[in-house]
Amino acid sequence: MNVRQSLFRHLRSPLVSASGPVENPATFREELNNQCGRIILFVALITTFAWLAYIPIDQRLYPHEPFIIVLRIGLSVVGLAILILQGFRQFDRYNLLFLCILSAYVGIATGLITGLTRADPAYLGGYLFVLTLLALVPIPLWTAWSILAVSLAAFFTTGFAGGMHFDSDRARYSLNDLLIAAFIVAFFIFLLNRLRFRSWEKSKQIGQQNETLQADKARIDDLLHDLRLSETKYRKLFDHSPTGIFLATAEGTVLAANRAMLESLKFESVDALNAAGLPNLYIDRMDQTALWERVQEGPVSGYETVLQRADGARIPVSISAFLVSDESGEAPFLEGTIEDITERRRAEEEKRESEEALRRSEEKYRLLTENSGDVIWTVDPEFRFTYVSPSIKKLRGVDPEEAVNEQAADTMSPESLEAIFSAYNRHLAEIERGGNPTVRVEVEQYRKDGSSVWVEASVRTMRDGEGRMTGFVGVSRDISERRQVEAALRDSERRLADIIDFLPIATMVIDREGRVTAWNRAMEAITGVKREDILGKSDHEYSLPFYGERRPILIDLVFTPEEELAARYSHIRREGSVLSAEAFIPNLGIILVGYASALYGIDGSIIGAIESIRDITDIRRVEEDLKEAKTVAEAANRSKSAFLANMSHEIRTPMNAILGFAQLMDRDPDLSPQSREHLDIINRSGEHLLALINDILEMSKIEAGRAIFVPNTFDLYAFLRDIERMFRIRTDAKKLQFLLEEVGPVPRWAVTDEGKLRQVLINLLGNAVKFTEEGGIALRLAAGAGKEGMVNLRFEVEDTGPGMTEEEMGRLFQAFEQTRTGVKSGGTGLGLALSRGFVQVMGGSIAVTSTVGKGTTFRFEIPVREETDEQVRPREAKRRVLRLKPSQGEIRVLVADDRDTNRRLLSQLLGPVGFATREAIDGEEALRAIREWKPRVVLMDMTMPVMDGYEATR
Repeated sequence: MNVRQSLFRHLRSPLVSASGPVENPATFREELNNQCGRIILFVALITTFAWLAYIPIDQRLYPHEPFIIVLRIGLSVVGLAILILQGFRQFDRYNLLFLCILSAYVGIATGLITGLTRADPAYLGGYLFVLTLLALVPIPLWTAWSILAVSLAAFFTTGFAGGMHFDSDRARYSLNDLLIAAFIVAFFIFLLNRLRFRSWEKSKQIGQQNETLQADKARIDDLLHDLRLSETKYRKLFDHSPTGIFLATAEGTVLAANRAMLESLKFESVDALNAAGLPNLYIDRMDQTALWERVQEGPVSGYETVLQRADGARIPVSISAFLVSDESGEAPFLEGTIEDITERRRAEEEKRESEEALRRSEEKYRLLTENSGDVIWTVDPEFRFTYVSPSIKKLRGVDPEEAVNEQAADTMSPESLEAIFSAYNRHLAEIERGGNPTVRVEVEQYRKDGSSVWVEASVRTMRDGEGRMTGFVGVSRDISERRQVEAALRDSERRLADIIDFLPIATMVIDREGRVTAWNRAMEAITGVKREDILGKSDHEYSLPFYGERRPILIDLVFTPEEELAARYSHIRREGSVLSAEAFIPNLGIILVGYASALYGIDGSIIGAIESIRDITDIRRVEEDLKEAKTVAEAANRSKSAFLANMSHEIRTPMNAILGFAQLMDRDPDLSPQSREHLDIINRSGEHLLALINDILEMSKIEAGRAIFVPNTFDLYAFLRDIERMFRIRTDAKKLQFLLEEVGPVPRWAVTDEGKLRQVLINLLGNAVKFTEEGGIALRLAAGAGKEGMVNLRFEVEDTGPGMTEEEMGRLFQAFEQTRTGVKSGGTGLGLALSRGFVQVMGGSIAVTSTVGKGTTFRFEIPVREETDEQVRPREAKRRVLRLKPSQGEIRVLVADDRDTNRRLLSQLLGPVGFATREAIDGEEALRAIREWKPRVVLMDMTMPVMDGYEATR
């Protein structure tokens, strides 16, 4: 620590203090050392620098006395040395010694200097000042007197040796002043030393009183009287006391009131309390008069009355008060406490009720104790019985009076007695801290007939109202039957171990501490580890055969919390309380699947875990083979679907030409009726064939995974009316009933694939009409809440047709499969397969129920998004194109197709409307025509020789 830091350390505290670094000095010398520590720095500074200014004066006045200069410099040197030592904290304990040295040097040196000047009046005044300061320095009494005496001796010795005389009145006057000052200084040294000593003693007394006061807060009335000895402590207790304290005049004006009193009476301040008037708070003014009369006779404690709070509520209070007399003996002040006893009165009432309840409870428990099957007993701290319930007769065959006179050591085996004392010693520390632990121990006690009985003793400490231990209370229960059960359980566990060993599946068991308790023969076969080498082992040693290292395995994760298991071991599955996992074991070169579960004791607590392990290497190899076979089958199926799609395209292309040219011929007004009939047959047959081809193509798309969901917004009400009109004509023709029913509210505007939904309903309703000969069909629709704001539409198509068998329903949704009735009625067997595919593409599912002879019901459900009228854009009415608008100029259309029929059909369809057409047979010719003719529209076939449509388009 440097000088600057030392100076700051001394400046932080007052220059003079009755206490020092030590909070409560044990000796008066420590007290003086603390006080010296407060002023030593400044004394050293004055000693170092104050006397230097006198050196030039000394040289001029007494040039023949160089010893004066030496003494002055010596003062500065001593002061500087002590000043330097003050920079080190380890020298703080020598502050008193340092101050004694400084005081002695200053006093003696000043006496020598004054003597060398032969009592020069200027130097004599300074000497008197130094002696006066000596009285103020906090050093021991005899040290200060010794310094004073030596200083005076040095003064007179050097003075008389130098020729000092007191032969004049002025000199004798100065001598008298010096002697009187020395006497006064000596007296003040004694007086201030006594004051310091008494201050130190008073500080010690105050400290002791503080400890006493803090330990005796309960006696608030006596504490208030004693606290007048210390205003500081009084104020602290006054402000923070939980009991209301007040000081009032005889007229009722409150001079002081603590926070507890103001809070109990609901006043914000003393001024607010005086504004209301303390006397006015009494509900019965006679209580105030009676209290005053009693206080005049002597201190009053626990005077109960009722006061009105600031919020108007009335509360019972207890007032304790006494008069405070002034010096004249009069009693103008009333000091005391006020306590809200609402809770106390409630507690007293509750206490009376509790005492009555306790009496009834004691009676009840006395009856329970005397009639309990368990033995209830108490002992004193020396384990001498003080009470034994009558059940002891049944347990041990002795009367309660006999049992009370027995010694505890005589009632049980030595091993049982040792077990009780061991259990007691384990909880001794807790008992000594005031705890009341319950100790349970099984002991073997002697019966009167010499036999023994096993009991479970539950023992707990008893304490009095002040927390002192008065003995023990215990309950003894006959556990002979339970021990028999436990023995049977151990025998059962032994048999279970034999069963586990017999199991063909590798099985192991560990206890709660992770020790192996079972390792069957199948486990030996898998791991190569013998049971006798692993039983009892812990620290994950059972993982070594599998992983070559100690690590947790599936059986250990049984004890892992669910949150940690889900976060860290996502590959582990849980089914109920069973964990399962699959892993490849490099050490063994096999794939194992394990199943682990906790084992529970009689009380429901986990006592261990069991794991069974199975080698599934061969099973997984077969599964891989099956996967490969499935992949090949799926590839073949996709090839089939692709083939069907291509074939459907090849068939549909000429079919489009047939239908197109048939439509062109139908426009010929000169066509004969017979020819027109022939064209109608061609159109119907072509449309039927085209529909069949479209079904095959859609089925192939579904199987190839290329079916596309094309959502659009449509009017569901209008959609259903169209369906109804379409099929009511057919049902009326067969004299069948047709019912369209909406079950509950159904949204008007729906967003889904309208085309696929229409096709599904047409297929289902078409089948229903085709196979129903009498009765009718019904189409029902209901809506329900779906996921993420969607609406689930549930459709139901019911008929009264011939129905189906379970076998027929099992293959109903397969492509090209038909029921017996369907075979008779014709068809391809694609309608229901397509319907299921379309429903799945729309995100739904379809199901069927049927009863032979009664009918069939198809149900499917799809999610749709509902829209409002404001969100739906109005649809434009469909219009038929007649011709191009005039004044548009020539609109050129290039038709690029390698099939002549397609080119001619498109040209003959577009020409009459007003388009100018040109044909190209491949991509290259199309590009030349585009550069030369510059058409506005190009109709490009995608598959052409030389250059296909994709390349030409790019």
